Amino acid sequence: MKAEFTDIEKETLKGKVRGVARKHGVSHTYVNQIISGDADIKSQLSSNIYDSLQQVITLFTPKKAI
Repeated sequence: MKAEFTDIEKETLKGKVRGVARKHGVSHTYVNQIISGDADIKSQLSSNIYDSLQQVITLFTPKKAI
């Protein structure tokens, strides 16, 4: 499986890659490869990184006012 992020989601992740990388003990290059779809999500580690990226997107995406 490859990650499929929209351009807006990729823009949201800019500046947060190093934090995710530090959390999982990997390089920021590896996290960027997951974001861009160059690295497959097939291991437990890559799956955990993908989940963290999804959480970051959820946290930093503005909510619509009611």
